Order: sequence, then C-alpha cells, then structure tokens
Amino acid sequence: MQLASEKGVFEYGSIPKARQGYGKREYGSAILWLEMAGIAMRSFNLTAPDAPLSTHVKRDNFRLFMCDTGLLMSMMDGSDAANIVNRNPESNNGPIMENAIATVLHKKGYALRFYSKSDSTLEIDFVIDMGGIVLLEVKSGGSRRSKALSTLMAAGGRRGIKMAESQISVDERGILHLPLYGPFFLSDASPEGFAPADVDGINRRLEELVG
Repeated sequence: MQLASEKGVFEYGSIPKARQGYGKREYGSAILWLEMAGIAMRSFNLTAPDAPLSTHVKRDNFRLFMCDTGLLMSMMDGSDAANIVNRNPESNNGPIMENAIATVLHKKGYALRFYSKSDSTLEIDFVIDMGGIVLLEVKSGGSRRSKALSTLMAAGGRRGIKMAESQISVDERGILHLPLYGPFFLSDASPEGFAPADVDGINRRLEELVG
C-alpha cells in the first residue's frame, strides 16, 4: 500500500491501526530492526541529484522496499499477484518492478536514493553514483518517454538510464534504454581498490600553495 501510494514516500500515519500522531519515535526502531534483519531497505529522498549524493539525503523522507520481491508479492491478494505474474495490462505493476530493481541495486552495493519534490512533477526512481551521477527510471510497460530524465540531464553532468520492456538502445537524448533485467549487468558499487597516493605530488602542491 505504501509503495503504491500517490505520495510516493513512506508515511508513519498510514501504518494500519497506528495511533494518531505516532511517528518516527514509535516506529523508527521497528523499521531499523527490519533493515538489520535483512527484511526491508530504505531509499532516501535527495534535495538535489548532485554529487556528493550523501550530502543531499533527507533522512526523514524515504521509501520502504522489501529485500525479497517474492515475499512482497506473497503479502498481496492471490488474484493481484496472479495478474502481475500473468502480465495483465490493467494491473499496476509499477511498485513491484521498482521493488525488484531496488533489490538488485542494493545487492550490488548501491545506496538507495531517489529524487522527488513536492512542488514539482519531476521524479527519478533511483539516483546512483557510477563514477558520475546516474539517474534511473523504471517503467513497467514499454514507454520510451521520460520528461524527468530529459529535464534533469539537460543540466549537464548526469547520465540517464531507463528500464522498461524494451531492447537495449541509446536515444537521441543520450538516454540508455535497458530491459527490466538490465540492472543485473551494471557494475558493482564497491571499487576494487584505491590507487596509491602520490605523496611526492601532494608535497609539491603543498609547497606551491604555501611558498
């Protein structure tokens, strides 16, 4: 219910039978327990999709995903899950597809973050750093349109990836189109190692600055 909400973020007040006014103080530790137990994972909203991403995180504005998409579907009514598996075009597959993509990114070591503003229609499902800011949008259908990607990429310094029921291609705007299983082939977030520091070069720069 929270993933399919039009507001697009987790709300403590939407927890079934939650007392009026209850929030992070009452339920924050429970969500943290779910994360530590490997059951759930949070994707935090960003004030801006710019590097370094960690400086733009809004800790109290997040989406909550399940680490196991199959477990998420088991929580749905049988007929709803069947419609998704059978690719019923009238079924809202979006939240399930986003959850599946989130699990892949999480397992590859990427911190889950998204970009959304309450006073704007611009919204990006996932924002990651792959040697540069990459904007990822997920569509459960085959639509190639992406106003948000085009607008935010126009600022420069960002790449865009759109995942949908499509073939691999790059359009005229430079957006990379991948099938829904495409994230499996993205490089892992963890670097293999850091190059050794150039101590002599650092000392030379320091001498130039102070001398």
